[in-house]
Amino acid sequence: MARETKNKGDNMTRYYLHWSCAFSGSPYDVPAIQAIVKVNGGKNVRQANQFGWSNQPKVVTWTSDIDTRKKIDQALKNELPAFQNTIAVPIIFSKDWK
Repeated sequence: MARETKNKGDNMTRYYLHWSCAFSGSPYDVPAIQAIVKVNGGKNVRQANQFGWSNQPKVVTWTSDIDTRKKIDQALKNELPAFQNTIAVPIIFSKDWK
């Protein structure tokens, strides 16, 4: 289980949407994911190589509290084609790399 990276003095955590096999049928649409995260309250929305490894794909990262994270999770399920009409769900982890 990933450890949570907390910001000083608050209950905010850095998260990322894992690039998983759910995206084999439709693309990991970075601009769409970033827009969904921003509209639903994510802060400091950025891209980073998954796990911080240069040979891994870019993933969307953001900062939020747990309630906002749940809201973003639901929005991703409802709005991204990768999660519609399937049992696949967004895999959101706490970002634990630099």
